[in-house]
Amino acid sequence: MGGTPNYQTLQVCTEGPVYWLNLDRPERLNALKATMVDELNDYLERLMTDASIRMIVMRGGGRAFC
Repeated sequence: MGGTPNYQTLQVCTEGPVYWLNLDRPERLNALKATMVDELNDYLERLMTDASIRMIVMRGGGRAFC
């Protein structure tokens, strides 16, 4: 997935066919807001075109998932 953009509320990284998606608003317990929803939509749309991806692991930064 060439050139993942810098997101304000997400951190993304890859380990081979595994993609790690971290919600990054720990100060707000990773609560969804419009920016995060837009970034999630953008990220997941980009993933739909990459057949090399085998797994996406979604987690939350800090002490809460979401």
